[in-house]
Amino acid sequence: MHAPKSLALVILAGSIFTWPLVAADSSMRLREPFRAAYAGDDAGGKHVLALWTFDGDEPLRDASAGGHKLALQGAELHPEGKFGGALLSKPGWPVADRPHCARAARTPGLSPPDAFTIELWIAAAEQLDAEYPEAFLIDKKYVSDTDYQLILGPADKSGGRIVRACLGFGDHSANWHSRPLKLAPDQWRHLAFTYDGQGTGSFFLDGAPWGGGIQPGCGPVAPGSQPLTIGDRNGSYYHGFPGRIDQVRLCRGVLEFRPVAVERVSDRSSFVRMEPGATQRFRLTNLCREPLTGAKASIALDGTEPVESEIPELASGKSFELAYAIDTRLRPGAYTLSITLRADKPEPIETTQDVALRIVARQPKRMPVVMWGGVAGDLDRARAIGFTHGLGVPAETGRVWEAGKPTDAVDSKHWQQARSNLDEALSKGMTLVASLAPGAAMRSHEAYLRVNREGKPVSTENVCGLFPELIALCENVGASVARSFGDHPAFGAALIHTEVRDHASLCFHPHDLAAYRAASGAEIPAEATSTCGAVDYTKLPGLPRGSSDRRRRSDPPLLSLVLEGRRRLEWAQLGGARAD
Repeated sequence: MHAPKSLALVILAGSIFTWPLVAADSSMRLREPFRAAYAGDDAGGKHVLALWTFDGDEPLRDASAGGHKLALQGAELHPEGKFGGALLSKPGWPVADRPHCARAARTPGLSPPDAFTIELWIAAAEQLDAEYPEAFLIDKKYVSDTDYQLILGPADKSGGRIVRACLGFGDHSANWHSRPLKLAPDQWRHLAFTYDGQGTGSFFLDGAPWGGGIQPGCGPVAPGSQPLTIGDRNGSYYHGFPGRIDQVRLCRGVLEFRPVAVERVSDRSSFVRMEPGATQRFRLTNLCREPLTGAKASIALDGTEPVESEIPELASGKSFELAYAIDTRLRPGAYTLSITLRADKPEPIETTQDVALRIVARQPKRMPVVMWGGVAGDLDRARAIGFTHGLGVPAETGRVWEAGKPTDAVDSKHWQQARSNLDEALSKGMTLVASLAPGAAMRSHEAYLRVNREGKPVSTENVCGLFPELIALCENVGASVARSFGDHPAFGAALIHTEVRDHASLCFHPHDLAAYRAASGAEIPAEATSTCGAVDYTKLPGLPRGSSDRRRRSDPPLLSLVLEGRRRLEWAQLGGARAD
């Protein structure tokens, strides 16, 4: 998880360096075979909640084990679907405000309890012209805050329509939107929407990612009381889809439709101008169930000449990694890096992914102005106020303590977030600081607490820093933070055990007594009782007090003399000219 060591080679800017074939993540799903009629487990597996193919002797029968039979209401069966037959829906309002759909009765089995995927093939009719408003593809929600809808929005000026997924969560509803798509008459397009049950929704058009997003605070959909309606809305105003619909499938889980996954594995997107060794790494994974052959990757940075690399044959589920060297001599600014993958088999494939990059100007030497608080997510305001630094580099003392040696400072999720925060800070000319207090994190371990002269823990809980285990822990925490974040140029400082002194107490473990004895040649005085070792001089026997057995009123108090001495010392250290 931690940042890899620098590669022992030089990659020229604008070149591609490749890695050997590697096995894909075992948890990665392969692509659904949606380009053929679903059969076998893809039609009747446990994850399939419903599948309507509009084929065979019972065209309205659910091909899955769910047994959810459809009933026609104004719609018709059509013999020419994507695979066999199809459902033909017709225009609703304002042409005719009546239903044109196929409807399945309400049942709990059609309300997914967690993550789910809805998909279907659609072919628009000529009636879906620029004047026709939104059209409902799937509706199990109507006007409630339950279940789900897929709605094809009205046409924009260029003829593009956005698909909207509206989900209900019991007390509210939320929407996810696709990119615009154009539907030519009688052209079959495959549309899928996935929802992870935790706020992330994604659209796919013919297997290509096509928009979506994250809605915070959303969980599984709430089951509702509406039937599931295909091709229209559940009630007036009716908005039927003018065209044919085929292979409507509802499944549990987030399914995969991409033929190839192009993933950026680099954790950096911002680089300092003239920074050496700046690269972007990508992992290409064959998600098809057949080998990927004749593949080439092409990478270009904002209009520069593309650089191509041949990809060896990839078996199903296998990955290949490559890196593109960033030319950090470019002027500071925002750039787009485009990677395009083309392949011949198992089908003609072309997919492009754009990656945003930024090159930032080198920072001049400046006096740090540190915001003693987290600034991640509020960097613009912190910078506008005048801060140059702020807290934002984390460390988990517990995981380092358990490891007993330098390790990853945080888990993978928090590491990725911290690296993202560092990247954003770099892009905005800010520096993030680690606040490290492993001693404070160990206060729950009673064996390491400071003790009084009687050997009992002091009232103010604080650990004793002379335990060898805690000395090693502090070193390991620092090494772990350096291991996880030390390579990032936006990580610039650390606050170490701040304010611990204010809560400390004298400690009397055997090793404390031995350390004092070794340093002073004496035992800790019995009169020493407070944190700073201050002693009430009036109670010390034998201390000279003058002929009248008390200090003259004209003599400065001892505390004043101490403070004045400290003040003069500080002036001298700062080069002050004051001599009084």
